Amino acid sequence: MAIPEWKLKKEIVRIAFGQMRQNDVPDQVMDANNFDEQQYGFGWDNLLEMYGHRFDKERINVGPNSKYRTFFNELSEQLGCDEVVPGTTIIENSAFEFIKTLPSITIEKLIDALNQGGVQLDFRPALSKLLSSLNNKLTIDVKNTQAQELNLFSTVGKSWYPIYYTPSENLPTIQEGLQCGHIDQSLYYQNTDAVNRWFSITNDEFYTGFDQCKTGLLKLIRLKHWRDFVSQKDCDGIVMLCGGGAHSKDAVLIKCLLDTIKERDKQQPLQGKLKYTLVDRSSAMLELSRTRIEELLDKRDGHDYIEIKALRRDVMAMNGSEPVRSKGSLAWFITGGTLGNLDESRFFASLENVSQQGDLLILGVGCVDENGELDLQALAQEYERDVVKDLVSVPLSAVWSTLSTDESPDEALNSIQVEAVSGTYSAVENSVTVVAKLPSKTMGEIILFKSSRYHEKSLIAFAKKYQWQHITSIDGLDSSFKQIVLQRV
Repeated sequence: MAIPEWKLKKEIVRIAFGQMRQNDVPDQVMDANNFDEQQYGFGWDNLLEMYGHRFDKERINVGPNSKYRTFFNELSEQLGCDEVVPGTTIIENSAFEFIKTLPSITIEKLIDALNQGGVQLDFRPALSKLLSSLNNKLTIDVKNTQAQELNLFSTVGKSWYPIYYTPSENLPTIQEGLQCGHIDQSLYYQNTDAVNRWFSITNDEFYTGFDQCKTGLLKLIRLKHWRDFVSQKDCDGIVMLCGGGAHSKDAVLIKCLLDTIKERDKQQPLQGKLKYTLVDRSSAMLELSRTRIEELLDKRDGHDYIEIKALRRDVMAMNGSEPVRSKGSLAWFITGGTLGNLDESRFFASLENVSQQGDLLILGVGCVDENGELDLQALAQEYERDVVKDLVSVPLSAVWSTLSTDESPDEALNSIQVEAVSGTYSAVENSVTVVAKLPSKTMGEIILFKSSRYHEKSLIAFAKKYQWQHITSIDGLDSSFKQIVLQRV
């Protein structure tokens, strides 16, 4: 049977757990780091697929004997639902009956999210109607379901966290990018509104990159080579490059670090804390990640073991002055396909300045089948969704009035062209790149963003030129996304 009103129920659950990504809810409920497939009878990727796309389909077994019933039992108990048999209401009843089982504090969360724009647009009218029908439970004051998107920064715990800056570094501007014909993609993430737009992309049901990458990281932390690396006495920690705003991926690595360090500490007391350093150009994305990571360390008593640093820095121009290392080895990460947004030659040249022999590099990248045919048109269409266009159009519209052009912002934005091409926009051989262009009448063609996918062997050969030796490759949900593990020689 299908779970009735499943998508609306998922939105209610997401807000109840603190406005996380939809597909981070299973991690919240069952702890992906310590998930035992044999115990539950299904794999982690199966749970993500069911939760994200299948529980509202016909002929899905979620009855008393379903292997997924354990998940719903745990979900009900963590939500504090008032029901005799945990999980029954969310599986069998309407969204209204489900919401009536939730504690008052959760109802208040839903009201606050609705009034502040924290509910996804598609669900605002339905959730407003449900909450307004609960007048016998508590006083409902639904003010404005068309509010602006909620700022996702948490106000729980400490009120601020430091972000370190490189004093001499000047960020480029969108205006400069328009003039030179290529906008640096990091500029789309510079304010708090961008955090919400990025959150909308990662919550989009057609966006699989985040889950692909996170699943690959969950497989990585079980790898013996990785376990040996973080267990060694001279491991200094992890550096996450261009990783601001992806704190649930950081959580996978930090939980693993904590488990490993605490075990190591029993054998030989630590001489100092390990560093977990976030490097990003966006202060807004850094602030979001650092806040959520510090909250995780609070919950896990991890502050004696791990020090979090947030460094606003251009990863394409690192010079060795970055405070990321003591004396030992580091694991460098660039996840979520971000390498495909960059000039690969510049990235590896920059990393050469700060890495040393023995360091690891983990590249989370989209990959293409070296033997199969690729539908370039279908690939381009993945980037034509409204949530992607919104990320680009909002900052562009904001600066358009400062330009010397007769074109209106709407005219320019409506002319954006997205195409997938082979071998043109990447330094790595055999790559396929999706590129979005704005063919301005007055300024000429402007590249708004690019996203490359790679032939695995070609990327490994490219990295070898910069002294990175291939250790292994790990699939995400499937072979279209991989964590490629390299070591500096």
